[in-house]
Amino acid sequence: MNIYFAGSITGGRDFEKYQHKIVYILKSFGHKVLSEHVSNFELQKKFRAKATKSGKFFKYISGHDKKLIYKADAIVAECSQGSLGTGFEICYGAYVLKIPVICLRFEKAPGIASSTIFGDDSKLIRAFLYNDKNLEEILQKALKSSIKGGRR
Repeated sequence: MNIYFAGSITGGRDFEKYQHKIVYILKSFGHKVLSEHVSNFELQKKFRAKATKSGKFFKYISGHDKKLIYKADAIVAECSQGSLGTGFEICYGAYVLKIPVICLRFEKAPGIASSTIFGDDSKLIRAFLYNDKNLEEILQKALKSSIKGGRR
């Protein structure tokens, strides 16, 4: 399955370790992660260099990410740190493209979880709290229950 991974980049990198772990788990399950650059600093630097070289930095990134989301069967988003971009990608996937979205928040993350995400009552957005011990199990169960053949 093609999965778009979303997570905070410009909003802060406090949960980068978990972003990397989530992508690793998804790949270990046999899924193709279309946006691995989000969780990998070296890939992120190369991607940003391409965007800068294009001369239209923001437009390049926005267009690139939307194309990847369009190719995805699902989105998995790490939502422990607030990010407008991640929020946009979640809504674009669920409400425009009608693909399932799994939102994950570290249970000890500071602050309050987004009511817009954790209070959503659509069947396309599912939100979970995770910790170091249960992340893999949560991802496995969430993927099985949320994703039934991609676009609905």
